[in-house]
Amino acid sequence: MKTRLSSERLGEKSAQALLTNHFRERYHFNPAMTEAILKDTVFVRTLLEAETRADGQIIRYFPKATEKAGKPLKDCEYVAVRLTLYAPGDDEFMATYGPKALRRRKVKRICEEAIAQGAPATQEDLAALFGCHRSTIIRDIAEMKVQDIKVVTRGDITDQGRGVTHKRTILKTYLLGWSPTEVAKRTGHALESVERYIEPFFRVTYLHTEDKTLAAICRLTKLSRGLVEEYIALYQELAADPVFAESLTKRLQFFNEGLLPLGQKGGLR
Repeated sequence: MKTRLSSERLGEKSAQALLTNHFRERYHFNPAMTEAILKDTVFVRTLLEAETRADGQIIRYFPKATEKAGKPLKDCEYVAVRLTLYAPGDDEFMATYGPKALRRRKVKRICEEAIAQGAPATQEDLAALFGCHRSTIIRDIAEMKVQDIKVVTRGDITDQGRGVTHKRTILKTYLLGWSPTEVAKRTGHALESVERYIEPFFRVTYLHTEDKTLAAICRLTKLSRGLVEEYIALYQELAADPVFAESLTKRLQFFNEGLLPLGQKGGLR
């Protein structure tokens, strides 16, 4: 299968492409009609939404966090996110630390803004915004994580890649600070399913950190050996990731103290 260029994928997420696809699919408008409507739309937005963006902000369209990895972009639901490319203090930061540090400061800011608006940015999106290669963004994010600087992109939310389970996606979203109800909405799972993943994870992790044997953990949690091993491996992965390690430690402590509102720990000691 032919691999599409980055520019082609990014083009499908532009406002013009989204509206064109919508008018074509819903109303069967021809290209000339679509172009006329687009011009009118831009004119109306200019008149009515002049104050919706602060100085230094732009609008970009990203798929909602709940959209699954691998879903065709044209079929995704999008969010118009406001991103701050320039903010007060950027000039002083640039003068003090240089252009590379400024880019990383902006990458972190934009990722946080996109997450807060329910539509995380991809590495491709960031590369397009900053006019650099995707490898530059990958290197920036990797180096920031080494420095314990939290940067979350769409890949961290959707867990794009082979062999990825729903558990990892749900737990990562939960550790980013969302409640189980919000996690359910953002991942497209039922609340019962989300809680069914979160609670056993903390039960297994708690016992594992108490140096219980694998056999003991299976007996106390009534989970299969394979599932217990999967949760332990996931715990080790998250504990080694600076993005999730601190939140994981805090929530594990809450569970240990009986403050995590996800079932009871009775009989686990």
